[in-house]
Amino acid sequence: MIQAGGYSQRLPKLSADLARALASFSPAAERFKVLREITVRSLRNRNLERPLSHANYAVTHALLTPFTHHKDALAFATSDACSLEAVSEQLQRLLSANHVELLVHGNLLPSHALDLGDEWRAALSHLQSGSPPLAADCAPLPEARLLPARKPLELRGVAANADDTNSAIQVFFQLGDELSIVEEVSK
Repeated sequence: MIQAGGYSQRLPKLSADLARALASFSPAAERFKVLREITVRSLRNRNLERPLSHANYAVTHALLTPFTHHKDALAFATSDACSLEAVSEQLQRLLSANHVELLVHGNLLPSHALDLGDEWRAALSHLQSGSPPLAADCAPLPEARLLPARKPLELRGVAANADDTNSAIQVFFQLGDELSIVEEVSK
């Protein structure tokens, strides 16, 4: 997902420029090396975050699918499989199976919003090598798990940073009976 937000009249131009830059992007070896090291360091530092952040992450990991755990991301980023070539190939696969969906609000006319969508499609169209864009119902969107009715789900975890004396407790409720939730989701 790519998101551009703000309150500038130049935002549509920025968004279109972003689409063109994404379509013509080619990663450089030196920059890849630097960004890989930053990513690895950031993933390793996850253990130093506040317990509340870890609790939020655990809930998100338990309730949403698909979801890549940061430990899996760290394992990939530090492995030999994470190479410039592998990342470039994955980028091309992602861009060739793109799905353009815009949420536009504010001081933008509907016709300008449609023009912006056309600019994104035009910028990314040469990457599709004859294949149509990804259909909306095939977009890899996260799905929330429906919890079993009247059965508590308890997640417990030990703080990743043993030096942190703080703790976090969160309580979530799934409201409504299971049937009404399923009916509401399927509408």
